[in-house]
Amino acid sequence: MLIAVFDDQKKDREKLVQIISRWGDGKGYKDIFVHQFSEINGLQFTLDNYRQPDVFFLDIMTPESRSAGFILGEKIHALNPQARIIFTTNSSEYITNAFEISAFRYLLKPLNPDKVTAALDQIYASFHQKAQHMAIFRGFGKQRIVDYDEVVRIAASTKAHLGTVYLIDGTSFEISLSSVTELIEKTLSNDFVRCHQSHIINMNHITAYDSHYVTLRDGTAVPISRGEKAAFLSAVIEHYKKDY
Repeated sequence: MLIAVFDDQKKDREKLVQIISRWGDGKGYKDIFVHQFSEINGLQFTLDNYRQPDVFFLDIMTPESRSAGFILGEKIHALNPQARIIFTTNSSEYITNAFEISAFRYLLKPLNPDKVTAALDQIYASFHQKAQHMAIFRGFGKQRIVDYDEVVRIAASTKAHLGTVYLIDGTSFEISLSSVTELIEKTLSNDFVRCHQSHIINMNHITAYDSHYVTLRDGTAVPISRGEKAAFLSAVIEHYKKDY
């Protein structure tokens, strides 16, 4: 779980990082990583170019702006609606604004370690429960986190390193795709199988299939290639066996 701490005050920032580190070490968690930011530009650069943090501790006021945290919070939720945002501030006057953008917590300074760790406990439990059912797709400028059940199929484009994810609600989005094999092995759950050189399908959305095509719940008929036919049919049989 990646945690971002934004605060222009070094003393406050280091105290919060210490609380988080002690919490993670005390729980024996090995997957807690904390990145510190003292300037808005540094955090914005990370949002635009690197993996999106799962949790954000945002100081609301900086010397440049009394609403810096809110501006960042709005951008974060636009990029990753699942991110948990915890505002930290010296004043209670902005609490209404905080929850208008779905803040997880609003904590007053000086921070109470028990309140910080209680929030982290809840987030960590939720994060790992959801992680078992979520896929993270690398896009262009941002990442998309999607429930596996929402994904019907994924198609590789004829353009290099480009693919499209099709969702059950009829929408789709483009992703950066180095290889179909890598996507299956590193990103997707066992519910997904390759049926063609450029097609991956979610077996939970199959409504019918024969030796040439597989029909999906959104009405799409996806071709089954000769090279993938045997492995595809075997995977489908094994997939539906587990329900009996």
